[in-house]
Amino acid sequence: MLQTSDGGYLLAGRSDSGIGGDKSQASQGGTDYWMVKVSSSGGARIASEQELIAEEEHMEADFHLQADPNPFTEKITISFTLPQTEQVRLKVYNSIGLEVNTLFEGEAEKDKAYMFEWKATDQQPGMYIIRLGSESKVQTKKVILVK
Repeated sequence: MLQTSDGGYLLAGRSDSGIGGDKSQASQGGTDYWMVKVSSSGGARIASEQELIAEEEHMEADFHLQADPNPFTEKITISFTLPQTEQVRLKVYNSIGLEVNTLFEGEAEKDKAYMFEWKATDQQPGMYIIRLGSESKVQTKKVILVK
């Protein structure tokens, strides 16, 4: 779950199973993923690809957060620069929102390039969220681990 710049939320989930329980459609092969945008007023709808790209581009303007390569197999390099010196936390969350790693926590200097490597060898394949947050803003990147 991620909060969007308009006060709504993006909700994401995945399934490796077929029809059953709340899932009414057969698997499309391997792992299936869903993403839903909930507006600030509480209404839900499926977010379009253009909206997701626009939201990610808007958020990138603040922290210049990058994650390469994406998708990745064993390790990924996460880098960022900040427009001002401030306290930040760089964390990794799995697809159900549980924190799996803290890559950096402390003061980051204005315009300094920071680079961290996350080795995900003990993690399951799937979507992960890289979250860079400060007191004033948060930026996220969706990354996919494949094995």
